[in-house]
Amino acid sequence: MKLTSQALIAIAATALVGCVEWHSAGPAPSQTSMPAWSQVQFGMTRQRVYAVMGKPLRETEQLAEWRGPQVKQGWPSDHPSITYWHQYEAYFDAEGRLQNMRDYDASDAQH
Repeated sequence: MKLTSQALIAIAATALVGCVEWHSAGPAPSQTSMPAWSQVQFGMTRQRVYAVMGKPLRETEQLAEWRGPQVKQGWPSDHPSITYWHQYEAYFDAEGRLQNMRDYDASDAQH
């Protein structure tokens, strides 16, 4: 009985450690978070936005994009799982000042 209890505890601990690592992973270098995004304000320079948000995942003259941390849903019970993330976009005018911004949820779901 004691061996069975120890085995169950070991299995439960392994599962919990896996969940904690899966959900608590911080943003990757090209990812950002909602607290950083909430500090971005209209009229900020591109350099100031980058100082708050970090290096963008993609950028053009008018647009910079960041991604929030990825979250998988449907795993392990549903196959295939779908990965979701929050997308952040900043649009700059000709002088390099923030003129528009938007954020939305995105996924790798194939419809």
